[in-house]
Amino acid sequence: MRHWAEKVACETLQLKGLQLIDHNFSTALGEIDLIMRDGSTLVFIEVRQRRSAAYGLAEETIGQKKQEKIRRVANQFLQRDSKGYDQQCRFDVFAVNGDQTEKTIRWIKSAF
Repeated sequence: MRHWAEKVACETLQLKGLQLIDHNFSTALGEIDLIMRDGSTLVFIEVRQRRSAAYGLAEETIGQKKQEKIRRVANQFLQRDSKGYDQQCRFDVFAVNGDQTEKTIRWIKSAF
């Protein structure tokens, strides 16, 4: 994992029963931070971190363009590496507000 917030997200979600499939999946179109399985659902997770809420919360930083980019990259993952997964997919956001010593986390299922 490239960023401490991604590690926090992965560990937290694994404790909640999700299974890590891939991390930092990258194509020419962009990257998906975490790809996990929640039962039979494939979950594409964007991890966002903000040290301060002065300019908004981490979860508020994912605009329409970013959502579309994540969908396109997810499509490429499914075309390349579906491995027989049930094609039910979900797009989640894992937001970390604060720093490594003092933080709040929010997991938003089906964020977009």
